[in-house]
Amino acid sequence: MLTYEEAVKFHGHSGPFLAMGYRIGLHVVSELKPEGFKGLNCRVNLPLQTPYTCVVDGIQCSSSCTLGKVNIELESAPRGIRIVFKIPSGKSMGYEIRQDFIQGILKNRDLDAFAQEILEMPLKEFIDIQV
Repeated sequence: MLTYEEAVKFHGHSGPFLAMGYRIGLHVVSELKPEGFKGLNCRVNLPLQTPYTCVVDGIQCSSSCTLGKVNIELESAPRGIRIVFKIPSGKSMGYEIRQDFIQGILKNRDLDAFAQEILEMPLKEFIDIQV
């Protein structure tokens, strides 16, 4: 797992979508406690365009689900961001970023400051979690 600063270097810049993906990845790892380098799989449904796809880099950096290991899948969706993680035992967790929160991000101009807020705010302020 990378630190958020390392995730920013990997991604190229800080931003709210990167921060959300990073936070979600940290949360699922702490909850599901995957074992081994392929102990967690992820499916992300989202519009396949920036800035939405920036969430994927955050997830890769904090959960170790990566495109290279093929344990993360992207599926096109017309709107919204939904992420489902699963471990080999069958236990899973789903995350849905609230649409009103996404719209707020898209209207915000100070994206770096907003990313910092996301790193510190409770998850329940921007996502719904399904266990």
